[in-house]
Amino acid sequence: MRENLNSIFSVDRKSLSFGHNGIVFVPKALCLSGSYLSTIDCAGYEIMQDNEALAAYLMGDPRIHLFGGMVRHLVSPTLHTDYGDIDVIATDPAVIEELTGRFGYAFRESSTSENYPRYFLGKSSRAGKTIQLILMRSGADAMRFIHNAQYDLDRIG
Repeated sequence: MRENLNSIFSVDRKSLSFGHNGIVFVPKALCLSGSYLSTIDCAGYEIMQDNEALAAYLMGDPRIHLFGGMVRHLVSPTLHTDYGDIDVIATDPAVIEELTGRFGYAFRESSTSENYPRYFLGKSSRAGKTIQLILMRSGADAMRFIHNAQYDLDRIG
């Protein structure tokens, strides 16, 4: 459950009857920290980070191009329920600073500064997904990169 019933009503768990075992109580602190409990087929439950605020920021900034698994999830969340990381192309280095300030990401460059494009790996203590960020000069370069991706999964942007 996304919310903890105890934070809304006083609940006598013995009086509850749902007809199935699919109800899970999650501590209020966990809900408030932006996490939720997801049912994974054949694997049980997994605590997932809610990336709604991050996704809204990434989709709303014209300097950012998304591609890969997250885009497939956004297009069809029931078919592509999860994704490994967030693939981002940024056309302005200030995006890295904003992701650091707003979402607690720490970026490490995985290419040399002389290379083009430049590659960064970002991890956050507040967001659940790693960001693989590519810094490019223009939106045209970003679209060319996406459409020429090595894997079919990455050819959606």
